[in-house]
Amino acid sequence: MLFRRLAVFAGGCTLEGAEAVCPAGGGLDIDVFEGLASLTDKSLVREADTGVEREPRYTMLHTIRDFGLEQLAASGEVDTLRRAHADYFLDLAQRAEPYLTGAQQGVGWSGSIENTATCGWRSPGRARAARARWGCG
Repeated sequence: MLFRRLAVFAGGCTLEGAEAVCPAGGGLDIDVFEGLASLTDKSLVREADTGVEREPRYTMLHTIRDFGLEQLAASGEVDTLRRAHADYFLDLAQRAEPYLTGAQQGVGWSGSIENTATCGWRSPGRARAARARWGCG
């Protein structure tokens, strides 16, 4: 179940993102961190070091993600997960706003905001508005 839910992230995700989005709709019977570790051990998810100040990103190869998206569609969870995904990135952008200008510009946030450009939102309305506001499309 976690595997297919992670497929909603086009450009991968952090542990925080996975914990925020993947439990959407309930029914997740495993701790997200433990699930990510298990999927990494099975080479279904790759862990990438993003730098000293940032937590690792978890990504999937395109073909593996495509299979995950097929499984997500078959489960009927697509709309719920995409909505949770868009809500998470909108919240992330709102939390980052004070750090995008002034003396704190870019401190710990620039990579997170850049990642919204690859987040793959398909939920209309809120997501497009958030992406437009933050210059992500």
